[in-house]
Amino acid sequence: MNSAGCKQRYGNALVYRLPNDSVLIVAAKLCYAAQKEFAASGHVDVLRACTGKQARQDRAYIVDTADRPETWRPATNGIDFRILSMTATSTWRHPTDDIQSIAPNLLKSYFQNDRSRDIQWGDTPETVIDYARRYDVKKTRPDKSFEFDVRYQGF
Repeated sequence: MNSAGCKQRYGNALVYRLPNDSVLIVAAKLCYAAQKEFAASGHVDVLRACTGKQARQDRAYIVDTADRPETWRPATNGIDFRILSMTATSTWRHPTDDIQSIAPNLLKSYFQNDRSRDIQWGDTPETVIDYARRYDVKKTRPDKSFEFDVRYQGF
């Protein structure tokens, strides 16, 4: 949620490795009502708080494979996946996530847009997994490039 006033690099995305080795990436943002409840009590049932006008659908994505990502596509809650329960609890620790352990090659990936299909940078997983964090991995490579160039796969 907060990183002591600095840009948050961890905890922006929830990742799930699916049985077919694809990866679901879900943005970990709270709606305004959930933010208010969380600030007051340190705990919130996200699905209960984010209903009606607050039920904003943040972007989610499916990447074809965790081991050697090649393509990505948008995903929709209730169609491509279903979230049954989601809570947020204050821990008084720095934000963390498990991208490194579940799908580490996502941190070595550049997610391409596709302007010919009106898929801009803001429509890609680039906006969910922090670039600076991925850049830290990229800059250690001899050619300073991303290992995986993941292209948009339209329907």
